[in-house]
Amino acid sequence: MRVNFSRKDISRTNARAKVNGGRAYKEQLKKINARWEIKKTHHTQSTTPIDPKLLNKIGLEKKDKVLYFAGCYGDWAKAISHQTELVYTDATKSVLEYAKTRNKGKIKRFKLITAELVPQRPMIYDWSVSYEPIPLLRTNTLKFSLTRSLLNKKGAKLIYSFLYEAEKKETLSQIERIARIYSAEVELKKTFVETNSKRWQKTPVPISTITLKTNPRARKKAFIDLRILNAIDKESSMTIAQIAKKFKISKLEVINSIKRIEALTEETQKGIPLTLIKLIDQVKKIVR
Repeated sequence: MRVNFSRKDISRTNARAKVNGGRAYKEQLKKINARWEIKKTHHTQSTTPIDPKLLNKIGLEKKDKVLYFAGCYGDWAKAISHQTELVYTDATKSVLEYAKTRNKGKIKRFKLITAELVPQRPMIYDWSVSYEPIPLLRTNTLKFSLTRSLLNKKGAKLIYSFLYEAEKKETLSQIERIARIYSAEVELKKTFVETNSKRWQKTPVPISTITLKTNPRARKKAFIDLRILNAIDKESSMTIAQIAKKFKISKLEVINSIKRIEALTEETQKGIPLTLIKLIDQVKKIVR
């Protein structure tokens, strides 16, 4: 499974086929949009929260700045946006347009972007939040969204209903791995939230909230790693010394960053840029 580190990674992967970079990215999104084309007007998520105590139950506070990623049809985003400053994001244009139409005036900001590319700078949002981001699990890109969430003031919250227990366990495993790599904290909270669905109305159902809590140290590490990944993505060749000079950090910090990136991507070797593979080899020779 190829990892989309950035738009340029997509263009480089398609370079052998002599496809223009911008066009390649648009073509990839076009394929996603075709698979998710909205043809009906009654799509909803597995549950729709109607609980007046929702924020408290999932651990959010009034006025929190929330980046809602993999937004899907917007049911949970709308409920959370009532008392927070929320930005809805999704990579699929047809889904985003559908969510925008059915939540007009309720969700104020919409952004078409892939989840593994936001947030792009530290301390913009309090939380990254998503409800059942199963497409990210299937494409093996959730871990990059989680790494980016460490740039937030507080971290990330992923919410699952009882209908997706297997996916919840897989998500928890990924979050625990990110926490180990970056010295962050994980919390799992189970509660009952009053919801509607296609099967029931106004019914309390069990909901699990997995929280990844960031801290200054984790934020700094993640920011270094993401900047290095971005630099690697743009260059055909880079050395540890060149990276250290570019970002004004020590060679030891670069080595530690490459180790973390290797741990983060070890299950996704097929999509790793050649430059990163070479850097990983350099680090292995140094630490022997």
